[in-house]
Amino acid sequence: MRGDIQRPHDRLFRSVFADPHEAATFLRPPLPPALVERFDWSSLALEETSFVDEALQESESDLLYST
Repeated sequence: MRGDIQRPHDRLFRSVFADPHEAATFLRPPLPPALVERFDWSSLALEETSFVDEALQESESDLLYST
């Protein structure tokens, strides 16, 4: 995990969504069924990268998955 995020809700989000199984549980329901069927959910993998600008890293975070 990148740095120590000070906000408790950010830490909770990252701790839950950093687990691929837990992330899939939350990601599947809002997606259209046709899209859900196209993903290989067993290959869901957390990527070690970020697209948050360095100037915003103190206030923003992201998690990137590939499948």
